[in-house]
Amino acid sequence: MSKTVKLEDAVYTRLDTFQQKHETKSQAISRLLDMLDKVGDLRSILEGQVKFREFQKEQLQQEK
Repeated sequence: MSKTVKLEDAVYTRLDTFQQKHETKSQAISRLLDMLDKVGDLRSILEGQVKFREFQKEQLQQEK
């Protein structure tokens, strides 16, 4: 089922720059949302790594 979405002119123009030659606007938005999901996953992984390093650092300081 199709839905209508209103975009400001500037947003529409930006979408044009990300849209690949063979893609519809819908496909481009879907691809960009998929990429955003992956970025979110990567951010979670990196935040976990930072927290783990902080934990390790605290453990080393407590051992001293």
